[in-house]
Amino acid sequence: MILPLLIVAALSVAINTAIVHLLREHHRHNLNLHGVFLHGVADAASSIGMILAALAVYFFNWLWADAIAGLLIAALIGTSAFYLFADSFREMAVIIPKNQNF
Repeated sequence: MILPLLIVAALSVAINTAIVHLLREHHRHNLNLHGVFLHGVADAASSIGMILAALAVYFFNWLWADAIAGLLIAALIGTSAFYLFADSFREMAVIIPKNQNF
């Protein structure tokens, strides 16, 4: 029962690691690429968390491990989204003139 979950999660880690590896040199120069990079990191982290939680539930019957993994992943995604939003806001503040009316 746990084997299909582990296979899919491991495949997800491999694919997202490859994506993060491809974007590691270019993501600092473009906010869109930075968002894709952060998404890949979050996906890989969520897959790793899912693997660890599934193993903890399967071997130790720690049902709370799934909830803890989900909360940690949500904190990671929320933090990275906040910093991406702050970077995009700073970039927009530089581009938009102060006397511009909307």
